[in-house]
Amino acid sequence: MVMLHVITELFSTISKAANDSVGMEELLLRVRQEEQRRAQWRKENIRRRHNYLPFIVELLKGLAQEGQLVKVYEAAKEKAAKREQKKNEKAGTAK
Repeated sequence: MVMLHVITELFSTISKAANDSVGMEELLLRVRQEEQRRAQWRKENIRRRHNYLPFIVELLKGLAQEGQLVKVYEAAKEKAAKREQKKNEKAGTAK
């Protein structure tokens, strides 16, 4: 509701600045940016509210049935260890 108010306010300012082409372009740009920001928030909220747990469980079951679960786990564990090592090296050089 707040964003709708902001967009409405920008449109009313645009109609007042109809004679100023530079100001008009700037206001139209601001309106587009507000609309894009709102669309991004909408997507993020959908992702945040979705329940991914059933998908994750089925993925793990599928990997286990194919005999890939241990291999994927070990690869992830190794990748995490390398990331931690790089993090520690950076922290050591920053001191």
